[in-house]
Amino acid sequence: KALRLLDFVLNVYPGAADEYRHRAVVHSHLRNAAQAKTDLEWYLELKPDGQFADAAKGMLAAVGSAVQTEYKNPNAPAATKKQGTTKKK
Repeated sequence: KALRLLDFVLNVYPGAADEYRHRAVVHSHLRNAAQAKTDLEWYLELKPDGQFADAAKGMLAAVGSAVQTEYKNPNAPAATKKQGTTKKK
């Protein structure tokens, strides 16, 4: 519910920096790292020297490292080990 409310507020007031920060926290709790990162970047763009700028930068560093950078196809067949020949000594 909080996410929907913040989405609504930001649609009406797109310059509401604090709401971007609040929405980033919600996204973070929902493990939506990419969305949290985007919202923190918007907050810092709108309020680079704001009261919570340092906290937002720290959170950005934390969620930035959590963003998945490698794509793996969930429908790809599982890798199988090749059975090679073993030599006996």
